[in-house]
Amino acid sequence: MGQTTMTVSPGRSGRQDGAAEGPGPLAACQRMLVPLMLERVGELAMMMLVVPAEALREIREAGGRGDWRAAACLLLTHTRAGKVTGDDLVECLSEVWVRNDPPAGPHGVLSDDEWIELFNVTGFFVGPPTTPFSVADRVCLFRAAPRERARGMSWCTHENMARGFVPRHDRFGRYQIWRADVPKSAILAALYRPGDAPFDLPPGEYREVVVNSAGLPDTLAVVSSAP
Repeated sequence: MGQTTMTVSPGRSGRQDGAAEGPGPLAACQRMLVPLMLERVGELAMMMLVVPAEALREIREAGGRGDWRAAACLLLTHTRAGKVTGDDLVECLSEVWVRNDPPAGPHGVLSDDEWIELFNVTGFFVGPPTTPFSVADRVCLFRAAPRERARGMSWCTHENMARGFVPRHDRFGRYQIWRADVPKSAILAALYRPGDAPFDLPPGEYREVVVNSAGLPDTLAVVSSAP
């Protein structure tokens, strides 16, 4: 019988001796691209740190100049852009709200809807958290305002505190002290304002309570007319 001869064809490299191939074009591209990608990731990470810091600096500089209306506008802009978040947003929102007088309504720097947008981003919070304060299912709150502004966002935990918000002028109309039983679902935040507290109450028992006015009861009671 004749012998059968088997021929082994070389691979794509043309090598038959098993020697290791040199790097191909793909490997060369990878060696060039990976360092570039890592560098870009580092740049993006730095941008993520720098942009929020720059936004916070702008807000605080406006507040440092006493221009709290500008600070409120900057806070809204930067929050919408995702540049102010988390604890930074809670801290800035607390300060900007209490520094604007009034913060909301027809004479405020932002509309009620814009403030509610900011408070909805944070969710309910107590400021500062180091002074405990709890909210029951329904809270009896008080507000100083003329009749046309009775259904506003800023309320107080005590009648005497509400009286402290009565201005010494009548440009906004005749003020009255209003009372409402507000459901917990309508309360956006409870803020601590030491300068506005009645002297007969210990710290922590009085708060300015920010309310979504859409959740107020249909009828508000008049406690008294402000002097």
